[in-house]
Amino acid sequence: MTPFLDGLLLEAPKNTYLEIRVTPMDRTGLLDRRWFCIEEYRERLAPLIAQNALFPGMVAFGINPRKSARGKDDDVATVCCITADLDGKKTEIAEQRSRLVKLLQHVKAYAWVHSGSREHGHVYFRLSPPEQNKEKARYVGKRLRLYLNTDPSEPPSKMMRLPGSYNWKSGSPVVVTGHSDPTAFCTIDELDAALDKVGAPTPTMRRKQPNVALAVDCELPTADRVASLWQALPEWVQEKATTILPDDQQLQHPRDYAVATGLAELGASDSEIAWFFYALPEGLGSKLRQDGRGYLTRTINLVRSHLGAESKIAVTDVLTNQFRILLKLSIVSGAYAGCTFNHGVESRGAAWPWLFRSAGLPAVPNGEPYWAAWLKGRELRVQIEQRSGRLEVKKFLPTVITQ
Repeated sequence: MTPFLDGLLLEAPKNTYLEIRVTPMDRTGLLDRRWFCIEEYRERLAPLIAQNALFPGMVAFGINPRKSARGKDDDVATVCCITADLDGKKTEIAEQRSRLVKLLQHVKAYAWVHSGSREHGHVYFRLSPPEQNKEKARYVGKRLRLYLNTDPSEPPSKMMRLPGSYNWKSGSPVVVTGHSDPTAFCTIDELDAALDKVGAPTPTMRRKQPNVALAVDCELPTADRVASLWQALPEWVQEKATTILPDDQQLQHPRDYAVATGLAELGASDSEIAWFFYALPEGLGSKLRQDGRGYLTRTINLVRSHLGAESKIAVTDVLTNQFRILLKLSIVSGAYAGCTFNHGVESRGAAWPWLFRSAGLPAVPNGEPYWAAWLKGRELRVQIEQRSGRLEVKKFLPTVITQ
């Protein structure tokens, strides 16, 4: 782990940060997120790795140093490497490896990381000097991705599995190993030239659009509320919202529906959802500009009909029995208001992080039921169903706290 990172971040600027995220295996939440000074990360990582050996989860690291404690491309200080994830999803893994071998005849890779899944791995090209132009690095990274036909990995802020951590996909911990060559490096132009030699496609890069609002036909949310909702959206939803698509309704409507659903699940009002459409005229709002606000109304109504009604419930008491907790609940508003019922949650189950998100709290580690005491006296956003004459929580819905 340490030799790999030491070499990868050899030319990282001083006073920058290494970002670490710990997520459940299904990537439905965030168990922990930290930023370590480049000069101090070595001793800070050991406790996280030790915990990862005991509890299912994924430890990922930001492949490029951050200049601020956030996780977007704008927060990347400089691009120290370009990577690709060979997993055989889009093309057989043998074919992906064969293409990589051809590329390595023209440029040396810094590292190959065995991700813990059979034959899957990540290849890293270390840039020396680091590339300051992040759009150029994204362009070359996209060329590499298209040539190998892998999932997207070109964003400079990309997170990847940390060598030395553990992969729990098989149900038991498998160490993520890495092999690096400290003498291997290339310039961004050398990697680009090597991709030319193997016939890598030339991608079309979408121009990043400024977030300039149209004539907004909805109530304006506060800047803090907008920022809180946006940060709570999964990265893939953010990507969809800002991507410029062709003028093809078959592509635009599913994208718009997915983003509106993501916002609605966070508790955004109709006006707040509409604001995002108006504020992203070339991305999310492109079909709205074509078809008018009737289209937006239909989209939001469709989302609401599919999501179902939500309720607010108060946690009146919490009982713990080993890894399982029993919540005593009172329905404050929504369906079945005024009723009380009990609901059990397994602290090692998939619902555990969502339970805390529904209260507007940060995620807590799996398998540690004593954190449930934090919930007493709080309200949760949920969907409720009646099954065999008993009320049950169908789904915990995240609550976004405006910063």
